[in-house]
Amino acid sequence: GLCEEWERDGYGEMTVLDRIDALRCFMWFALCSEKLPLLVQCHERQCAALGESHLDSLMTLHNQGVDHYKRQQFAAAEILYRRCWEMQAHVLGAEHPDTLKCMSNVAACIQDDSRLEERVQLDRECLRLKRASLGDKHPETLASMNNFALSVERRNTPESLAEAVDLYRECFE
Repeated sequence: GLCEEWERDGYGEMTVLDRIDALRCFMWFALCSEKLPLLVQCHERQCAALGESHLDSLMTLHNQGVDHYKRQQFAAAEILYRRCWEMQAHVLGAEHPDTLKCMSNVAACIQDDSRLEERVQLDRECLRLKRASLGDKHPETLASMNNFALSVERRNTPESLAEAVDLYRECFE
C-alpha cells in the first residue's frame, strides 16, 4: 500500500503511528479532491429546494469559500465569501456574527498588496461592528482585532507597525 511505497522510495522504516498519520493524510487529500464538487452540487440542490437565501444554502456557500481558501485559491474564495456576506447581511442583518465572519473572510482573501487598503478598511469596519454588537472582550472581537493588526502591519511603515503593536497589546489587556 501507500506506506510500503514510501518505505521503498527511501522514506525509511515507518512506525505504526507513522503509518496511521500517512493514512490520515492520504484520506484527507482524497476527500479534499472530492469535497468541492460535492459542496457545489449540494448548494445547487439546496438553492433549488430551499432558495438561495436559506441559511442552509448560505452555510454551504460559505463552506465552498472555506474549501477554496484552504487550497489558497483566494480569488475564488473571495467571490464566494463576498456573495455569502451580501446575502447574510440581507437575511440576518449587517451586524449578525455570521455576517461579520463572512466580512472578515473577504478581507482575509485579499492577498494582493495593491488592494491592501481595501483589506485594512474591511478589517477596521468588521472590528468596529463586532465591538458594537459583541463587546470589546468577546473572542470574535479579539480575533477581528488581531486580523486588523495583521492588515495594518502589512503596510510596513513605522506608523503602521506602531499601530499594529498597540492593537496586539489591546488584545492581551
